[in-house]
Amino acid sequence: MSAFRGGDSMLPRILEAVDRYVDGELNLTDFETWFVPAAWEISAPVGRQDALHELAAEIFLRIAENDLGHLPEVEFRTALAEAANRARAAATA
Repeated sequence: MSAFRGGDSMLPRILEAVDRYVDGELNLTDFETWFVPAAWEISAPVGRQDALHELAAEIFLRIAENDLGHLPEVEFRTALAEAANRARAAATA
């Protein structure tokens, strides 16, 4: 059973969006506008830890920190790049 209604393709889609944001192809508003509704579709049993869920949780946390003014955009961008790299490593492990 897939953890995402749209199938297992969600992790690559999120990674692509993060890469586009990190590379400057998307601005922060466009990234959030795409990510937030897309990520609401992710569901998992309690306690499930995998690359997709870890990445989505990390992005939501960083968005909240940025929105509250606790994480400047430069640091937000770096945090997302690092989270994406961890997700790629976990997905291929």
